[in-house]
Amino acid sequence: MPGTVLLLGGSGFLGQALAQTVFADRMVRIADRVAPADPQGANVSYQPMDFAATQDFLPYLGDVDWVVHLISTVTPSEGTDNLAAEIADNLLPTIRLLDGIARKQNAPKVLFVSSGGTVYGEGGGFLLSERAAAVPICKYAAHKLAIEKYLHLYHVYHGLDYRVIRLANPYNARAQFTKNQGAIPIFIELMRQGKPITVWGDGEHRRDYIHIDDAMHGIGAILGYQGPERVLNVGTGVSVSTNELLALIARELGVIAPDVRYTPARACDVGVNELDISLIKTCTGWEPRISLGEGVRRCVHELKMKN
Repeated sequence: MPGTVLLLGGSGFLGQALAQTVFADRMVRIADRVAPADPQGANVSYQPMDFAATQDFLPYLGDVDWVVHLISTVTPSEGTDNLAAEIADNLLPTIRLLDGIARKQNAPKVLFVSSGGTVYGEGGGFLLSERAAAVPICKYAAHKLAIEKYLHLYHVYHGLDYRVIRLANPYNARAQFTKNQGAIPIFIELMRQGKPITVWGDGEHRRDYIHIDDAMHGIGAILGYQGPERVLNVGTGVSVSTNELLALIARELGVIAPDVRYTPARACDVGVNELDISLIKTCTGWEPRISLGEGVRRCVHELKMKN
């Protein structure tokens, strides 16, 4: 397990979860443009950093054993607008980061959180293994996959020790609604308030949703793994359609007829995304324990307690 951890982009949903769980017994430095919204433990410090503008990452690396790369300025969306600027803000700083790590004695390991939900594209339907074709259909996924490939390149030429986590759709009740994070808590809150829920397409797109607690345990297991695999899925191995998810939430809330409004499908949304998690099970023994039904119940309870 790591000693000192540098969390790049650690002020967000995933970063705060990692700092409070997986790295709770380690020294953690969060480097981000804004400080974490929630109070952090005594083991966590904050250092302002503009990832896109940083030319030299060596001053941030110090005595770091692990660098966890969570930063993305892009969200899944259609088209190629602003592509050059997004490459400048995401890929080029990542190259500068890897250059800094390659120059450092006692180089830290790198954990990159990729997107199991998008990098495969249409990829062959159900149970997408790490060896399935990855053919992104949105620029967010293309950036993630490109970073995965550059990590491998630096492994070949500089001996970079890294792990890539292709993470399913993580959720809990602490998502940041202003950032449109997490379909499950957003749907719950809109349904509770009797507000309309907008769904892209006919609601039959299928996704793999993983509770954040399970996701953190999976990431922790990967950090302790010493084997040869570099890219691992972290999901549940089960998919659910948006319509099935809405019906589950409605039953939990006792809502008979939620106001669901369907809009034309987006080209960037894959039809089916269901991750094969047999590799992580084999490598680490980890498997998820929280069913979608239980996860939704937890979210509903926590959101009711909050307001």
